[in-house]
Amino acid sequence: MTTVDSFPAISTYVGNGDGVPNFNLTPQQIESISSEYINGSMMVHDTVAAQSTPTFDNCIVPIATYDNSTREAVGVVSFLKYVSTDKAVRAASTAATDAINKHCAEMYMRKDVYNSVCAVHQDTKEMSQLQEEDTRLVEYMMETFHSYGNGLDQEKAKRFSQIYSHLDQLISQHSQNAIEITNHVLFTREELDGLPESYFDGRLTETIDGVDKF
Repeated sequence: MTTVDSFPAISTYVGNGDGVPNFNLTPQQIESISSEYINGSMMVHDTVAAQSTPTFDNCIVPIATYDNSTREAVGVVSFLKYVSTDKAVRAASTAATDAINKHCAEMYMRKDVYNSVCAVHQDTKEMSQLQEEDTRLVEYMMETFHSYGNGLDQEKAKRFSQIYSHLDQLISQHSQNAIEITNHVLFTREELDGLPESYFDGRLTETIDGVDKF
């Protein structure tokens, strides 16, 4: 089974063995983690898609296990674009996050992977033997695949993919704009009417044309 242990950048750079995430990543390390995550995910989903007899153990477990084992790495890589004081790190984090999000969307849009997961979901004997948590996991995966357009006819699925891709680009650009913004907007006390007094305590003001603004 493909696990985080198969990928040195993820296992080395994220976490120091005691469960504490490592946020001191270089742009090169961020790129390595992103590439390894995507390569590993591709291997997992290719294996799931190739199953001739899909079961919970050979389809659902590998996807869930890989997602869980890499969650910390992906989280750290994505988080750095919001908090790093290094512009190069923020840029690398943004690029890596975009690449990972695009890859994940592509995996959930894959018809062959969906067919394997769907086969497990439709196997009443297999599903009846699962514990409640495992049943919910299968149902959750099905819901996620459907949310990415699986189950639609070919024409609608193609249109969905186009809309999703456009929205993803807009979301990414908005996020980048918000992160890198350096200007600010000032308001008068009257324009902020309704805010509690505690909001104004100790807050810096600028006086413009004789009017204090926050």
